Amino acid sequence: MTYATSVFASSYLEDVIGVPARVVSLALTIGYIVEAISILLFAMLADKVGRKPLMVATAVGLLVLVYPYFLLISTGQFSLILLAQIIYSVVGSMSTGAYAAALTELFPTKVRYTALSFDYHVGVAVFGGTTPFIASYLIYATGYKLAPVYWGIAGMIATLIAYLLYKETKGTVFEGQETIKR
Repeated sequence: MTYATSVFASSYLEDVIGVPARVVSLALTIGYIVEAISILLFAMLADKVGRKPLMVATAVGLLVLVYPYFLLISTGQFSLILLAQIIYSVVGSMSTGAYAAALTELFPTKVRYTALSFDYHVGVAVFGGTTPFIASYLIYATGYKLAPVYWGIAGMIATLIAYLLYKETKGTVFEGQETIKR
């Protein structure tokens, strides 16, 4: 969801709200810098508390934040766009740092790279790739500039269900890992 939001936010802010491209780029870039730092911090936290708690917290957080996020960026004010982007980026990065390990640990060592690559990239292409189109269509079809919020809510509910079904792997020793000194 965070990929889709970040890709769609740019065109939404420029085309629907009328914010100049340089303002959008600056706000989103600052948000991405904060996100990159946050991912590293949350990845370390995921190794301590587990992957599932952070992933579930992200899904709940983004489910709650998707509407306020769009309300804030829809103002067109740089400070509110920046605030929304930073908050959304930090909350979204909680799972990004955790699910890199979580996805890797889902697959046996012999097929891990292929399975992870296929799974991740098909998911990003299908959902991340189509979300900007669907969100734009929802605005066009309804005339309501906040219509993408409903698509975001549906996506976060599906994500939350998937995260709740995920079996925690923290502390599990995987094939080939037993020789690694800790």
